[in-house]
Amino acid sequence: MGKVPEIPSCQANRHVASIGCDTGTIFPAGRCGLNPCHRQAIDRPVTGGKTGVEGVESMAPDMVQDGAEGEERRRRLRTSALPLYVALSNLIRAEIEEGRWPPGHQLPTLDQLSEMYGVARVTVRQALGVLADDRLIARMQGKGTFVADRLTPRKIIQLDSSWHTFMEMLDGNLPETLAVEVDVPLPGVREGEGQAAASYRYMRRVHSAGNQPYCVIEVYLDTDAYRRAPEAFDTAMVIPLLGRLPELRVKKMAQSVRILAADLTVARLLDLPVGAPVGEVRRVITDRNGRILYLGTGQYRGDLVVFNTTLEVPPD
Repeated sequence: MGKVPEIPSCQANRHVASIGCDTGTIFPAGRCGLNPCHRQAIDRPVTGGKTGVEGVESMAPDMVQDGAEGEERRRRLRTSALPLYVALSNLIRAEIEEGRWPPGHQLPTLDQLSEMYGVARVTVRQALGVLADDRLIARMQGKGTFVADRLTPRKIIQLDSSWHTFMEMLDGNLPETLAVEVDVPLPGVREGEGQAAASYRYMRRVHSAGNQPYCVIEVYLDTDAYRRAPEAFDTAMVIPLLGRLPELRVKKMAQSVRILAADLTVARLLDLPVGAPVGEVRRVITDRNGRILYLGTGQYRGDLVVFNTTLEVPPD
């Protein structure tokens, strides 16, 4: 097996790979701002310039990938917009969650994983650190790294297009308020979304299910609606409460979804690596007169949310 290139020592080895060593600047995968050779060392093949599976005869048979599959995974890592260690942790996570590496199964060694995925040992070590923090794997001194015997079940957030299903999903979730502003105008209303009210209450919150934060959200709530149940709106999930106040005459909720990368703030609040995928969901709730009661933009952990919708096919 070829020797893994050494990465020069610097602060990058003590911080996430996507943050510049001195300035905190975000850089592309696997490269810090101080030493450009980091990218070269991480991306360089580790088998004498070859990217196949030569030199992995010592791996357990079920860990050896065929040439096509192995090369495809290495290609995905090389072209990922995420920090390299984050992309690698996602690939290994998929192996575990899809059952290819079952509970109690021993993972390949650092050298073997480095060879399999065409990355440096430091990148593998960072990726395994992410998975260990998420309790997907356990490291045993002198024995190796194993898939956790009991994988902690995670609540998947179903962002359904059905109002009733969506309300059930939010039941029991908890908001933590980070910031509040009163009597502010509604920003950025798009054509066709509805008519803005006179003023709104702004709230920035973190939503959690159990002990797991899954969403950072900015909410604009119609001031008149807020005044109908101020204590409840300050402590409870806003949308279910809107639905329980019949005098508000809620008629429609429109939502749109797009995929982004977590910035430093969102990553910290959701316990994610910088650059991890998040789903941004924009929701607008209007009453029967077309007045906007609620406008919210939330960023959801990409590994905890599922968006379900059903399209009815018209008869011929």
